[in-house]
Formats: sequence, structure tokens, C-alpha cells
Amino acid sequence: MRRDRATVEGIAGAATIAALIGLFAFAYTVDARSNSGYALIARYRSVDGLTETAPVWLAGMRVGSVEKITFDPESQEAVVRFRIDKNIALPNDSSAAIMSQGLLGGKYVMLAPGGSPDRLAAGDEFQYVQNSVIMEQVLQLIVRGAEKRAEARKAEKSKTEAAPAERAQPAGAAGPGKP
Repeated sequence: MRRDRATVEGIAGAATIAALIGLFAFAYTVDARSNSGYALIARYRSVDGLTETAPVWLAGMRVGSVEKITFDPESQEAVVRFRIDKNIALPNDSSAAIMSQGLLGGKYVMLAPGGSPDRLAAGDEFQYVQNSVIMEQVLQLIVRGAEKRAEARKAEKSKTEAAPAERAQPAGAAGPGKP
């Protein structure tokens, strides 16, 4: 009986070690794949909501991910470094915009290719960027617009209600308390 228990424990230990080796091998290959391709840089005034590992999209396809976000104290800008698939050749007048994945979704970088025959190389910086749009500010603009339209409708309604009362009284007719 002791021998059976030792055998079971030995097999369980070997299986655990094999699983750990497999896990490390998987982690190494995933890390190696994430480092393939080339890095590009973009500078933004606002990267609100963008995180490291956020996806980078081109033509509706994921072509990379954000590697690092830092702050440049000299220019007062956020510096975003992302890695693009090595098979993607972007014109050097391409743009990088920070977009939202819906109202409550996360942020991602959307690349829009330019028309230049010259290509961006590893370490190059985008000249054309679009900063992150802060959804709270967009919602605030929508609410303000709705409030202004409601006030305009209310003012128009009060004008139309006052006009029939003025027309009902004939010109030159005496008002209340006048002979």
C-alpha cells in the first residue's frame, strides 16, 4: 500500500513539473511574438483611458499593441510607443488616433495610412495624431445642446401663445380701466 501511494505521488509531482515547464514555454513564446515587428512613437496632449497593451488597428484588423506610455516633461505631452506587425509598411504621412470602443469601452489606437511613397521605419514618430476624446466632455456637449434646444422651443412656444392674445384686442380699443 505504501508503494502505491508513493507511485501516485511521484506521478502527480512529475505531472506538475511538466505542466510548469509547458507554462514557461508558452509564456516565452507569447513574449517572443509580442516583441516581433517594429516600434513606432506618437505624441499626444491627451491619452485619457489608453492603457499599455491596448490594441492598434489598421483597416479593421489588429496589427499591434501599445507597449509603453510615458510623459515628456519638456513638451508636456504623453509619448506612446507601440509595436506594429513587421509585415505592415505605413506611409510616413500616416496618422494615429486614439479612439473609444463604444460609450463604455476601452481605448485603442487607430492607424490611417497616408499617401506618401516614403515609409515609416522602426523608431519613427507620427507627425499626424488625434488626441483621446474624453467621453464625459462629449456627453456634456450633448446635454448642453439639448438644453439650448429646449429653451429655444420654450421661448418660441411662449411667443406663439402671446400672439393670439394681442390679435384678439382691436387696434385703438381701450384697455382695462380706460374709457
